[in-house]
Amino acid sequence: SQGYWDDAQPSWFAWREIFDSFDTGFIATSAEELGTKLASRQCTLIQGLGEANVSFSVDDPSFCAQANKKAYEWAVDTAAPATTGRFGKHGTRLVFADDIPKQGGPFFLDAHLQFNEAVDEMGDTVMSVAAPMQKTEIDYWKRHFGPIPRPSFIPDPGCFHYCKLLSPARAMEWIYVDSLRAKRGLHLQALPAQTEVVI
Repeated sequence: SQGYWDDAQPSWFAWREIFDSFDTGFIATSAEELGTKLASRQCTLIQGLGEANVSFSVDDPSFCAQANKKAYEWAVDTAAPATTGRFGKHGTRLVFADDIPKQGGPFFLDAHLQFNEAVDEMGDTVMSVAAPMQKTEIDYWKRHFGPIPRPSFIPDPGCFHYCKLLSPARAMEWIYVDSLRAKRGLHLQALPAQTEVVI
């Protein structure tokens, strides 16, 4: 599998999937996303550091977006200098929107990273990435099921922060290939007599 869960391509790639068997280069070869289950910040502070009375609001920031931005920054910093130069000149940048809250495991599992074209404050076209997220407080069962006791065979659903994360390999593939399609695609220009290949 390309990812931890079934990772259907984002909608802006979906129509191209029918040509994937022809190896056209239109379909990304890296995982679309990484489905992760992390300890919540609230529970890390309470159970890990022994702090008392930690509010669930410490889990409010868009941690998934922060992690995705780190993957993207790593790819930009790690790519070959000629590649980052070409990307800076012709590539479509990734920007990261607030996380998208989901309520309930099936809704989180069925959701995928969203890639949407947007225009930034400078008027440039960018690709906005938004991550599905689900988080559960330390007393999740009591808050949602009240006096009903949790059966022993059901694991405690509290203390988690779930994220759909951008694969670092996908971020790298974006910089090398997909970010260039809008300005450097073959449909926009005739190939010059001599084409320089940069790896």
